[in-house]
Amino acid sequence: MKYFLTGGAGFIGSHISERLLMDEETKKVIIYDNFSSNTRHNLDFIKDARLEVYEADITDIDELGKRLTSEIDIVFHLAANPDISKAESNPTLDFHQGTVLTNNLLEVIRKNNIKKIIYTSGSGVYGDKDEDFDENYGPLVPISPYAANKIASEALISAYSHMFDIYARVFRFANVVGKRQTHGVGYDFIHKLNKNKNKLEVLGDGNQCKSYIHIDDIIEGIFSVIDSDVNTLYDVYNITTNDSITVKEIAKIALEVNGTVDTVINYSGGDRGWNGDVPKIKFNSNKIRTRYKWENRYSSIDAIKKSLREILVDAKNG
Repeated sequence: MKYFLTGGAGFIGSHISERLLMDEETKKVIIYDNFSSNTRHNLDFIKDARLEVYEADITDIDELGKRLTSEIDIVFHLAANPDISKAESNPTLDFHQGTVLTNNLLEVIRKNNIKKIIYTSGSGVYGDKDEDFDENYGPLVPISPYAANKIASEALISAYSHMFDIYARVFRFANVVGKRQTHGVGYDFIHKLNKNKNKLEVLGDGNQCKSYIHIDDIIEGIFSVIDSDVNTLYDVYNITTNDSITVKEIAKIALEVNGTVDTVINYSGGDRGWNGDVPKIKFNSNKIRTRYKWENRYSSIDAIKKSLREILVDAKNG
């Protein structure tokens, strides 16, 4: 099998690449990344002749077409702006670094007759409502350009899937945490504490409550689906834990993991960290659990504890 990963050097992409290269049947893994998030070091530990890395941008559709050829069996599409809050200062960022990229990629896939794509979406597509969402919920009402891009990309993939007979799987994740993550509340706390152990600034009132899932569980979830023989052209799966944790609880764990005492925690106030942040969300992963017997190994609390230790090691290693 030969694989192509857009954004393959990123947090989730590097873990998928690592998993693919563990399989003896994998003949080639091509990573196509512009390294705009400074993630090149995520690939330093991979020493495998089957790995090819190209530094390029998906906005250059001609260059993309040279690298993404008909020999590819599966495309993993992960390239996107990873930071939701950036839209406050640059509202068009997610369109240009998300929706446009998806459109370009799908055109190359269509022209080269590639028949399988995996897309990483997120829980933000469900909007800001107090409900237990499943994959059939609608209408989807995003409150951030990031979430709007995810919905637009899902729609484009669905359209190409049905019109051009392309197998497509979309995964809507909870907040993914773990080794190599580049942003997120836990990541921010560890790096803030490294700069100032006496004071921790927390966005919002700390009552924001969400599911946090470890990258190891995400990888198992993705591969439990794509390794299965399913004839449906297009399908969507939530991947989340069955519990949640508040920002206040994460702050407390961050202090414990970092070994800090007498730290003053200051909350900025308000019910959310920034405009576009969904402060509380609950959605379920019954579909993937029932169909593929997938189960998360780590609860939200365990995922946070494990990830903060991993982030602390990453930070110390530079």
